[in-house]
Amino acid sequence: MSEPTRVYTPGKAAEELGITTQSLRRYAQHYAEVFSEVPQHAGQRVFTEEIVEHLAVAQALQQGGKAPSIRAGLEMVRDGAPTDALERQEGPTFEAAVLERLERLTAAVERLTEENRVLHAQLRALEPPKEPSEGQPKRRPWWRWWG
Repeated sequence: MSEPTRVYTPGKAAEELGITTQSLRRYAQHYAEVFSEVPQHAGQRVFTEEIVEHLAVAQALQQGGKAPSIRAGLEMVRDGAPTDALERQEGPTFEAAVLERLERLTAAVERLTEENRVLHAQLRALEPPKEPSEGQPKRRPWWRWWG
């Protein structure tokens, strides 16, 4: 007897690929255009192990720079792309990419804050000192007249 095909819910398939369910929905649309419609059960897409593997290979092709998009990666899989040479990234790649981007943005903000501080100090040095005019009395804050 043959082994039953494993099926994934959209949430599990997205987790397996390390993407969001919204991205998986777009991937499924590309898959339908290249291969065939993703099967549905009770109005919800179900992803077979073969579909998830095709999407994973297409994702690896895109991330490796061998395909410009997921659709192009799926077309390469359909046309017989060598999948054994591709290493699939382990773990949640989406979270890792977000954390890496966050670190880069934090470093950029720190650099810009330091540059802003230096420029502010340079502008202060260029300003002439303010001296009160002899003809005008020194102004008092408004709250001193209050009450």
